[in-house]
Amino acid sequence: MARLLLLHGFTGAPSSWDAVVDALPPGHSVLRPWLTGHGRPSAALEVASFDDEVERLLGLVPDDDVALVAGYSLGARLALALLVKAPRRFSAGILVSGRAGLDTDVARRDRQHADAALVRRLESAGLESFVEHWQGLPLFSSQERLPPALREAEHARRTAHSAAGLAHSLAVTGLGQMPNLWEELATLATPLEVLAGELDPDFCALGEAIVGKALHARFTCVQGAGHNLLLEQPESVARAISRGLEA
Repeated sequence: MARLLLLHGFTGAPSSWDAVVDALPPGHSVLRPWLTGHGRPSAALEVASFDDEVERLLGLVPDDDVALVAGYSLGARLALALLVKAPRRFSAGILVSGRAGLDTDVARRDRQHADAALVRRLESAGLESFVEHWQGLPLFSSQERLPPALREAEHARRTAHSAAGLAHSLAVTGLGQMPNLWEELATLATPLEVLAGELDPDFCALGEAIVGKALHARFTCVQGAGHNLLLEQPESVARAISRGLEA
């Protein structure tokens, strides 16, 4: 029985993977943990850094087991860090709308300032206002074409957290806190598949750059979708996971 470790994105939840899991063939052991700061009560607030969260997630996979790890956005960044830290523990990795970190100190400081501003927004304006701001980012504009029921379910998922919990997530696992893993890609032997939506050109470019650096990797541009492929094209993610299981 193949074990799958599935990591949701920022403001997401284990249920973000429901449609993907439903599209997979049966017979897999699926682990979908809450990421630090998510849920109510907020999960794993003892996590104090990006590396701490990687260690915590690694501890969820038995030492004598091998798993496929897949992550979306924030989850993809954590998935890549898991692959770099413990490549022998994973048979393959699927990165959905992922990054390998920021490659300059200036970019990292700028992102830390931006994340700190988001933390202040959460603290001053509250969760509902923050979620309205977050959902209104151009990154998610392609979701406006989705059926109302899907959009409402996503909004409910985003507002099921606490402002303090999401602030904690940004403070410890925001992009500005992620190590630069670009150079590690060149020595990563684990098979890797990177997906991004064609309506999300920045992440398509990032995905192609990641695959260009990695040893055993492929990039899939998913037609007619934007950033959140778990929501917009779950079948494409399920197919990538199935390919990873067969690799």
